[in-house]
Amino acid sequence: MTLNNIQTLQALRQQEWPVTDYQVLDWDNAFFITTYRPGQTLMMLTNGQPLVVNRTVKEMVNEFAEAKQIWQLDTKCFYLDSCHCPIAYVAGRHALVPSQGIRDENVVYYMSEKMVHHHFDRKLGGMILCFKDPAYDQEIKLLLDVASLRFEKILRKVDKIAARQESINRQAQEWLGLMEKVTWHESKQQNNDFLEWQKVWTSNMLEDFCEKMFGQPCHEACEEYMKHYFHRPYRI
Repeated sequence: MTLNNIQTLQALRQQEWPVTDYQVLDWDNAFFITTYRPGQTLMMLTNGQPLVVNRTVKEMVNEFAEAKQIWQLDTKCFYLDSCHCPIAYVAGRHALVPSQGIRDENVVYYMSEKMVHHHFDRKLGGMILCFKDPAYDQEIKLLLDVASLRFEKILRKVDKIAARQESINRQAQEWLGLMEKVTWHESKQQNNDFLEWQKVWTSNMLEDFCEKMFGQPCHEACEEYMKHYFHRPYRI
């Protein structure tokens, strides 16, 4: 069945679609997924055709995170300054993003790279997300009952994480001699950004270890360790 008009979750859930027991979720094979009926996930494929999978959204997202190596500690560090922001699964230009809180039964996980544009429609009272894959002519428009400010905040955080990951990648390339020459100022700023992130990551790893092993984060002890040993040059 071809979808030409703006779709709502209610309308999609009221219709019958092809069903399968298993379907891999990948960066390039779906626009979005959401709950269809109990124990089932509605997956909008990039060819514009809906598919019902006999698995929960939670199962599909968890399997996706493992396959794409979206690790818990990394993600926790990325969201340190955004405690109440729903967690997205980010890998550079790729991102599987929740439209709202993950406990909301109407949460939609969508591929931001496949979203060609979005806007808040005052007349319809919701966000309209437009998806299109270059390989197909079909454009899918989805209307979501979500607050514009909240939706944009989640996306801005995704952009920040992607930029941080890109910075880490550039620094690694420079260290390995795989990057073109940059100015001294650019190199210094890039290095400082990377070291700051590495410090945050290591500090959280230590505190997470202490909390799981000793029942408390041991913040002061971790800070003292970082102060004396982190980024300490190797000496012979």
